[in-house]
Amino acid sequence: MQSVLGAAAVLALVAGCGTGRTSNSAASVGDWKAPKAVSDALKKEGEVQVILHDNSSSSVQAQLYAAVLRAFGGNVKIATVNDYPSTFAILSKAKNQVDPEMWTGSAPDLVKKYIKDDKTVDMFEVSDVDKTAAEGWYVPTYVIKGDPARGIKPSCPGLPDWRALNKCVDVFKTPDSGGKGRYLSGAKSWEPAYGDNERIKNLKLNYKVAFAGSEAALQAEWTRAEEQGKPILALMWSPHYLTSKYSLTKIKFPPYTPDCWGPGKSYACDWGPLNIDKLTSRNFRGDYPAAAQVLDNYNLDGKQLGEMMTQMVDSGKTADQVVADWMKKNPSVWQAWSKGADK
Repeated sequence: MQSVLGAAAVLALVAGCGTGRTSNSAASVGDWKAPKAVSDALKKEGEVQVILHDNSSSSVQAQLYAAVLRAFGGNVKIATVNDYPSTFAILSKAKNQVDPEMWTGSAPDLVKKYIKDDKTVDMFEVSDVDKTAAEGWYVPTYVIKGDPARGIKPSCPGLPDWRALNKCVDVFKTPDSGGKGRYLSGAKSWEPAYGDNERIKNLKLNYKVAFAGSEAALQAEWTRAEEQGKPILALMWSPHYLTSKYSLTKIKFPPYTPDCWGPGKSYACDWGPLNIDKLTSRNFRGDYPAAAQVLDNYNLDGKQLGEMMTQMVDSGKTADQVVADWMKKNPSVWQAWSKGADK
């Protein structure tokens, strides 16, 4: 976990990277003008800083909320912060921060500390995206069922039952996995959120965790395996480009309980409820009522988010470019998010 000071320094840089490329210019909205009362209210409130995690879904959500605020006349900057502990620390110490997409189900300890106990971070209503959200260890479905059209035979038909994993170590081992099966995660900084090493130890799995290094690198590994029809056992989630394009199957671990998930616990279970929440600095609703009302109104469903992530990959565009395209095609959707922000 980064220190609060280190996290604040990250925020001060206001630097974007990867799929979420920072853009502080307003998206083109043609001749449309925001209601003057909304624009005046946002300008009076001053700068809002939007936190972006360097993955495709967060990039889209952060860039879209920021672009809409700018279109309504607000002053917005974006900061890339890659790990959840730093995000909560930033939100708790600042006044004007917003995180439009936080997978709170992956960080129950942070939710308990900052939101429930300390009350230094505020949570807005759950996004529609979470109604179909999923996350965990995945394999291509052809690993279990095969794919006759491609001449692929099942290589681990006992899955998705987790107990079949140790019978399929040879299927998933790689030259650098030391004779064990390989489970591939994303960035090493994500490790505290998932407890993979604890899960492996406590379920007595003969596997080793490897890290692709980033979401883009993880996605590249998945794509390579799928295109070649090779087995892979790796982290994935939905909504995501890959779960939209390919048939993936989630490993079924023992049922989740609060007692198994969190720092110092076993993680010998499946992921818990995957609420995707909007988080803000404490009393953001009172200090920035117009921006908060836009955040309340702002919403995407899994299909809308998935389509934008797919466009990012297929077209090679960055999140801010995809967001600009979406805003041009869906003016009635995002313009309605200004409702009530003039008070």
